[in-house]
Amino acid sequence: MSPTSVEFLIFTALVYGLWRWLPVGDGGRKWILLAASYTFYGSWDLRLLSVLLGITGAQWYLGQRIHDAASQPEKRRWLQLSLAVGLGCLGYFKYAGFFMAGLAKPFAAMGWDNPSPLLSIAIPIGISFYVFQSLTYTVDIYRGRLAPTSSLRNFALFIAFFPHITSGPIARARLLLPQFDAPSEATRSVPALAVFLIARGLIKKIAIADPLAAHFVIPAFHSPDAWSSWFLVVAVFAYSFQIYMDLSGYTDIVRGIARLFGCELQENFQRPYLARTISAFWQRWHISMSSFFREYLFWAVGGSKHGNVFVNLMITFVAIGLWHGAGWNFVVYGFLHGALICIERVQREGRRAQGLSDYADGTGAVLFGWLYTFLFVVFARILFVAPDFGSAWHYVEVMCASTSGASAAGPQGYLTLAAAVVLHLVPVQWEAATARRLFNLPPLLVGGGLAMVVYVLIALAAESRPFVYFQF
Repeated sequence: MSPTSVEFLIFTALVYGLWRWLPVGDGGRKWILLAASYTFYGSWDLRLLSVLLGITGAQWYLGQRIHDAASQPEKRRWLQLSLAVGLGCLGYFKYAGFFMAGLAKPFAAMGWDNPSPLLSIAIPIGISFYVFQSLTYTVDIYRGRLAPTSSLRNFALFIAFFPHITSGPIARARLLLPQFDAPSEATRSVPALAVFLIARGLIKKIAIADPLAAHFVIPAFHSPDAWSSWFLVVAVFAYSFQIYMDLSGYTDIVRGIARLFGCELQENFQRPYLARTISAFWQRWHISMSSFFREYLFWAVGGSKHGNVFVNLMITFVAIGLWHGAGWNFVVYGFLHGALICIERVQREGRRAQGLSDYADGTGAVLFGWLYTFLFVVFARILFVAPDFGSAWHYVEVMCASTSGASAAGPQGYLTLAAAVVLHLVPVQWEAATARRLFNLPPLLVGGGLAMVVYVLIALAAESRPFVYFQF
């Protein structure tokens, strides 16, 4: 049941109707949301619902044990068990095949030629997201930043909340869980603003991301030998805007739906392609994920206070690469980003030692910083979209030496790419001003108009592609 399907639209409308029918503060609202969340998740693969239920029950119990432990060593042991449960499940379902592939030759030498049947199991959708959410709960209890909830229902709803379970944003327990624990009149959200976010997300996904994939990304990366170098270069830029519109569109949709139910989810993007350093890019791109790794991994291994900060940065960014997928291409992707961030840190420290600001402010320096950051991010994404490292390298070879003059995209494709660039460059203030003018219109007109836009977009999305981050 994809968020761009008519079925999902009807499902959300029915759940919202039932939710609004019950009074504010009524526990029945939470039960409706929890039942809806499990129904939604089970619609993808009912068998894998047991993984979600198992992690939920285990982490709720372990959070209480961490809180009740009489000593710091005992707290640490319970936390280690929580990490083992969460990361163990994630490692088995998502990474066991990667590591077993690396052991294929040693297994063959021992006469065991085909260990893969042990690993022939589907990856639970969204497991990277809900495992990390569960760990924000137990780690924050261990750090004394959060008290455990006595309600298993509320904790289960925090983990499984249907708007964002499949692709985030990764919600911190200390931010989202209180919104379920303490219902109030604030749960009467503004439907018009919610529908506006949903409509904006659908436009990004259906009108921009999917056409970019069809016109550029799929033909280029499926058969790079058939196309010109120029088309392959443009396809790399198109992929960067496709994945941005795809994931930011998804975030808009789920933030809008969550707002319908009185919950505020984290904003996930802040014009990332306008960043002038790689460090700044990661502060603007997929913020819930990058900030999770900064808070729960970088600082856990020592951060900038303990150990070697550059080693800690490399560990963090290789982990970010691997989180996106089990393959050497993702390892290299994370390594390259981490290496450049280390170089930027050395440069910043050198400028500070000279009494200078972190970055030069001249027009030329600003332009150079933006160009270097944007081009690096764009071309590093070849490692991200290619199925493996060998395919990524082959793409680069063909891109640099193709003798073909063919292009798969016509005027519509290039216009869509131009629209994506323009939308990304539109100042946030302009967008906010447009929204304010819209909401000054009669509420019935605004709500009805936005609802009609949502319906038309979903009706046109019969062949909409899965969201890119569903695979993670």
